[in-house]
Amino acid sequence: MAMLAHGLPILVGFWAPLIIWLLKKDQSPYIAEQAKEALNFQITVTSQ
Repeated sequence: MAMLAHGLPILVGFWAPLIIWLLKKDQSPYIAEQAKEALNFQITVTSQ
């Protein structure tokens, strides 16, 4: 799931890490952290 959070934005934009974070934030701290990192990166890239 963490790898998908980083890879799927190539196809669907920032929605993939956002959805993964919302679904997994209470189940796995590692996946939640990686999804937040991927989401932060996508927001940074799209805002420039």
